[in-house]
Amino acid sequence: MASSVERPGASRAARAGRAPDAPPAHADVLNNDEPLIDDAQKTVQDLEQDILDILGDDPSTGNPYGENLHKDIASRWQNILVNGLNKDNRITLQKLYLPAENCPYMTAPKLNAEIKAALTEVNNKKDIYSQSRQNQLTSCLAAIGKVLNIALAKNQNIPQDIIKPLSDAGRLLCDYHHKESLSRRYATMNSLSKETKDVLKNTKIDEFLFGSDLAEKLKTSKAISKSGLEMRTPVAGPSGVRRIASTVSQVPAVHRNPTLNARGAPRAPAAEPRANPASRRPPAPRPPASRARHAPPRQHQRSRRQ
Repeated sequence: MASSVERPGASRAARAGRAPDAPPAHADVLNNDEPLIDDAQKTVQDLEQDILDILGDDPSTGNPYGENLHKDIASRWQNILVNGLNKDNRITLQKLYLPAENCPYMTAPKLNAEIKAALTEVNNKKDIYSQSRQNQLTSCLAAIGKVLNIALAKNQNIPQDIIKPLSDAGRLLCDYHHKESLSRRYATMNSLSKETKDVLKNTKIDEFLFGSDLAEKLKTSKAISKSGLEMRTPVAGPSGVRRIASTVSQVPAVHRNPTLNARGAPRAPAAEPRANPASRRPPAPRPPASRARHAPPRQHQRSRRQ
């Protein structure tokens, strides 16, 4: 009887056909030191180069730096980038590399006389400083152009690996030169009227910042505005004065209503003058102040009764 009684913990192991203390069948897989590799991960690692080109460049693997400079060039440029050039050296270099005659737009455009007269002294000084920076870019372009002229000479066999970087540097500097001109235009237009801004936006940069024909465009704009006001239908004003429609500036300041979207009370008609106005009696003269003070009031009344 005792042998027929089974232990509750060993019944499942006996039914499974193994010893009760034996480890599970998948224990060998879990104890294996080799990592489990997903099939999808294998597929990503095994992509061919043409598939990677279709997916595009990986931004995380990009290098933000290019080729290293020569140590002597890097040390000198690093010092200039931090401290700047000496004023005398900068002037000497700018005189050494002058703009080309057949490319006059290399020079910084001049500020138009009409705009210069409308600006304040502070804004004029700011534009002069910006113009000096552009002239320094002009010297950079002239230096690069000089090297390109030597490289493109017929008797020189210079490889294209030298010509292309110089040409790219020149184009980038030309674009930066143009952006400086746009920055000067925007800074100047901020202090001008809206009518003048509309005219300046349609101008092009040449040897002047707003074009050499700015004076004619300003005259044309004023003539158009004047003719447009004359062609508008005149309407009667609040006091019978005829004014141009939809022009608030034509109404005198005394007739303008200070409130918005409201009309003032109508004026009452003036009273008609009388035919025979009654004459007013002049007021009786007052007695002198000195006598009224010294004379007693009772004595003054008795003298009047007598």
